[in-house]
Amino acid sequence: MLNLTALPVKVADAVFVGAALLHMENPERQEFSLREIEERTLREGLWHGKVGSISAHVSRHCVANSKPDGGAYAILFETRKSMRRLLVPGDPIDSGRVNGKKWPEKEALPPPYRHLVDWAKSRFDGAATGIDVGWLGSLVAARGLGLAFSGGASPDDHVRTLREGWE
Repeated sequence: MLNLTALPVKVADAVFVGAALLHMENPERQEFSLREIEERTLREGLWHGKVGSISAHVSRHCVANSKPDGGAYAILFETRKSMRRLLVPGDPIDSGRVNGKKWPEKEALPPPYRHLVDWAKSRFDGAATGIDVGWLGSLVAARGLGLAFSGGASPDDHVRTLREGWE
């Protein structure tokens, strides 16, 4: 009988599986420790290389908001020291990782794990793809918030209405 979990899986893809399973199993939690992600990844038995490779990917190689260090993946996000979660829309991504892998290819995973890619994409809406632009990102996110005050009119029309009767 073919052991589907014995098929070669890249370490970054195995880390994605471990993190996705933790999120799925613990929907009330927003983040997980490095150790939790490493242990969950190892428990699935998808990675057959050195255990230290998983630690390196969880702590550095897969972390979207850190400078690339041997890998330019953008799968995880460092929420605070030694804590990670899967990347979500709006997370700042280091410029060296913007084009990095954010999701495994479904075909690269054994069939029992392929649903995790669809689950994560639907839950996290495809992950962020932009560079952190700091305060400018907040302005872009606020776009359209004033429409309720203007009755849906364009900003120019709204200002013209406010200025009617001015001398």
